[in-house]
Amino acid sequence: MKRYICVNCGQVFTGWGIGETCQKCGGKLELIVEKGEKNRKLSKKGFTLIELMVAVAILAFVVFGIFRAYSTGFMGMAVGRDITVATNYARGEMETIINKPFEILSTGETPPDYKEKFSISTTITNEVIGGVERNDLKRVITTVSWDNRKGENREVELEMLIYGYI
Repeated sequence: MKRYICVNCGQVFTGWGIGETCQKCGGKLELIVEKGEKNRKLSKKGFTLIELMVAVAILAFVVFGIFRAYSTGFMGMAVGRDITVATNYARGEMETIINKPFEILSTGETPPDYKEKFSISTTITNEVIGGVERNDLKRVITTVSWDNRKGENREVELEMLIYGYI
């Protein structure tokens, strides 16, 4: 229970609030702060070391999560860039084949062409429809392969049919 002292007469009271008046002389009452209570009041004004350590640990956890998300995002962008570059190489190879006259397109596989870290190979075959091989229809398969950052082999494969009248 809180104890108060009258500033005029020094009478000690318990249970009244600060700002109340003394019953004896009418003077103002002030709170008596005990030695143990003084320490408790000081600890309520600031943070303890434990509270500070918990706050730093939570902050470190959040910052680590943000950096992890950024690194994962950058790796995803690198994979997307590799797939886009490989697809563009394959499309370029397809355009080169389309621009050649149909008569000079020979069946078989071309040796790989290396551009940067990508290997490009093309296979041309006569199309078979209903068990009959057609000389006026060729299937072109262009494959672009590369090794990703983890050393795993990745590839993009594009396929098209070319019709030529003979």
